[in-house]
Amino acid sequence: MPLLVDTGEYTDAFGEPSAKLKISDQFPDVQVWRWPDGKLTVLTERGQVVKITSNATGAFIDLRPSDPAVNLNFRIIVGMTEDDFNKILDLSKAAEVKIVGATGIETWSFFQNLMLGVQRKDGRIVGVTVSPVARG
Repeated sequence: MPLLVDTGEYTDAFGEPSAKLKISDQFPDVQVWRWPDGKLTVLTERGQVVKITSNATGAFIDLRPSDPAVNLNFRIIVGMTEDDFNKILDLSKAAEVKIVGATGIETWSFFQNLMLGVQRKDGRIVGVTVSPVARG
C-alpha cells in the first residue's frame, strides 16, 4: 500500500497546475507544482504528493483520528483566528520554523507529529501545509 497520495488526485480535483518547477538537477524527481495565483502549492516526488500548502482564504485541513470508531473532526481553516485555532491545537506547543516560501523567508508553526504547519499573521491563520498520507 502506498504511503503518500498520488498526484493524480490533485490534478483531478484542481486541474493541471500552471507551473511544474524542478527543484534542482541533483533531485530531478522532486518538483514544486503551483496553481494559478499561487493559492495552492504541492511538493511532489516521483508522482507522489509530499506536501501541500495553501494560503487561499477558506482553504481547510480536516484532522481526523486514525481510529474509525471515533467520530470527531477538527477543521483548520485559512482565515480563522489564532484563538479559534488554539481551541483545536495549542500554538505554544508548535515548533517555530523559518522557511523559504512564496513571499521570501516565512515563519511557520509546525506540529511534527501531525505533519501539519500553519502560518500566522495579525492574529489569524494565513496558510496551512500538510504532508498527506494515503488512506488504508
